[in-house]
Amino acid sequence: MDRSEQIQEIFSQATSQSPEFSPATTEDLDIEEHVIDTTESVINDELARDNNIERARKLVERARSSIINNSSNDETEPIQLKPSSVIEQPESKSGNFTKRARDILIRTKTALKDVFPPSSYVKTRPATPEDIDELVDVDIEAFSSVYQDYDISLDEWRSGLIQKFHGRLSKVSGEWMRVFEKEGKIAGFITSCPTSKTPEDFVNWEDTTDNGTLDSTFDQDGENVYVVSLSMLAEGSSIKGQNMLFGDQIGKFISEQYKRAFFESRMPGFRRWLMSECRTEGLNFDALSSEEKDSYAEKYFNLTTEIDGKQVPKDRLLRMYDSVGCKLIKVVPDAYQDKPSLNYGV
Repeated sequence: MDRSEQIQEIFSQATSQSPEFSPATTEDLDIEEHVIDTTESVINDELARDNNIERARKLVERARSSIINNSSNDETEPIQLKPSSVIEQPESKSGNFTKRARDILIRTKTALKDVFPPSSYVKTRPATPEDIDELVDVDIEAFSSVYQDYDISLDEWRSGLIQKFHGRLSKVSGEWMRVFEKEGKIAGFITSCPTSKTPEDFVNWEDTTDNGTLDSTFDQDGENVYVVSLSMLAEGSSIKGQNMLFGDQIGKFISEQYKRAFFESRMPGFRRWLMSECRTEGLNFDALSSEEKDSYAEKYFNLTTEIDGKQVPKDRLLRMYDSVGCKLIKVVPDAYQDKPSLNYGV
């Protein structure tokens, strides 16, 4: 039995073991928003451990549909809820529906914690010096395609990164260097810092970060925030771990009233697109001049595609940042070394 089957079995047992209750009235059901909020909370707490967010959404919708479908114009007509939609709600006149719902949830949560211990949660937390070796491993794996293009051994890279990461953490603290954990294992992390630098100052990553040391980047009194790096393994990105880290940092930006946050992105679809353009136009990709590449990079940066009736950036990574409200400012040549982007950044 896999984890999802175990979860469903646990919920079924909790439902069957809970005492029966009297039918609820429509007055008891006039709580749709609370129903949805409560269901989302329970599902996120208990079912997200199975990393199946889609099923969680479906369960929320099922609860919502049950409330709507079981509603009646006759406020005195008794209504029997389906077992699948039993969730916690505020105390009602009859109280029976609420009591059984609470009983089921308590049974479910208790059983889940016995079967899936706290280490199976996904969470974010501050980085610590003890994390550094593991953070370096995550970074090297996440950017293996980038590191392999450098003329330096992996051991040398690792040694240098360990030193730099220790330096970064000592400067910015764990509040600006945040870790994403899945089942007790680090699957990604983000590093940011307050700075006096601006997007207009940006030339390339090495210049902005003092080659990763943050010596002139970090300014405790800076009014902006610079996102230094985001590294995420596949097992983290598959469950949107990067969104948790972004959300974590955005909350800090807002609560501490910074004016703006900025970072540079890769354009990982650029090289493939440009090679296709060269074939179409009969050009030699390898013979393109820097000026020609700059022109094509600008063109690619401005390309859009239609998704769900909306024009969005063609590049999938830029599209993700655009979807959460980022303003895409400019293309930067030699932003950092990244072969799929031909070293262009945004």
